[in-house]
Amino acid sequence: MEYNGLNLTTKKSEAKAIKVANLEDIKKEFGNNETGYFITYLDYKVIIGKYESGKFINYDNEQLDLKYIQKMRIFNKNKELLVWRTDGKWKGRVRTDEEGEECDIVVADQVLFGTRATKCAGYSTLEDSRGTNLKLPFEFEINEYKSIEDRKKRIKIKTHNYIDYNENNQAEYVDCRFVEFVDENNKILK
Repeated sequence: MEYNGLNLTTKKSEAKAIKVANLEDIKKEFGNNETGYFITYLDYKVIIGKYESGKFINYDNEQLDLKYIQKMRIFNKNKELLVWRTDGKWKGRVRTDEEGEECDIVVADQVLFGTRATKCAGYSTLEDSRGTNLKLPFEFEINEYKSIEDRKKRIKIKTHNYIDYNENNQAEYVDCRFVEFVDENNKILK
């Protein structure tokens, strides 16, 4: 059932807590042979890149240092590793779809800020009028918006939002994971 851009579905999913002390723990928990994307929220900026066989690949080839990471998501179509810093300590979880018990999921698209995207050597720079910009690990182009129709051209992150029911049988979101980058036509960006 789809309503207002949201799609309610059911699928198997399983989440497990993980312990993280360093970047090697993160790679091991997600899988050294896996591929996907990562988004890292540092104390001073956001880095988006590809995760390929245990390597974090990004536009500036910036090396990641756990002491500056506030939150990190590594994800692909089937799973996501999420780690976050709280009170100077690391917590984390790995969520894998198609494993575990059936649950209700709301599939939604999270629109990224940006009104213009330019290509550069396998990457795109997504910018908005406020000066914010993100380097994305795929090529995509958006010209400055000139009409309402142009505003439909957006880069989005497809998300799975997991539902559980409390003791009063009220539905509530219990987790959210990133799945993939998509364009305005729901085409997967690579």
